[in-house]
Amino acid sequence: MQDLVEMGGHAIAMDITDEAQVQSTVDRILSEHGHIDVLVNNAGYAVYGAVEQVSLDDARRQFDVNLFGLASLTQKILPHMRTRGSGHIINFTSIGGKVYTPLGAWYHATKHALGGWATRFALRQQALALKSALLNLAPSRPSLAMS
Repeated sequence: MQDLVEMGGHAIAMDITDEAQVQSTVDRILSEHGHIDVLVNNAGYAVYGAVEQVSLDDARRQFDVNLFGLASLTQKILPHMRTRGSGHIINFTSIGGKVYTPLGAWYHATKHALGGWATRFALRQQALALKSALLNLAPSRPSLAMS
């Protein structure tokens, strides 16, 4: 995040699974800046392993971070964007919601759920004059792009 700070951005540490922390962060931003123009939902991580070997606590935590945390943040910011009549919400996911790898059932389930949620969310925002995007990232091989 240091590179964003050096370019004039503001970095705020936040546990996206902690509702009180999410709300206080939104309140702080609104207090300091008056509005939020863009929300970039980019939190996520992966726990790989056989379905029966990944604990349900680990699976739930993955859903809490990869889906429910960003949904909570969106719910807290969206009313302010609607009141202003403008705003952009960008949801990052991965190609992991469409293409699967061995031992990634829980991770892929979170990304598949996020893709469905964000797609339906975007349809609703069009009617409200807000903008929403879903970006499905995939691994790349820079050496191939350079040739």
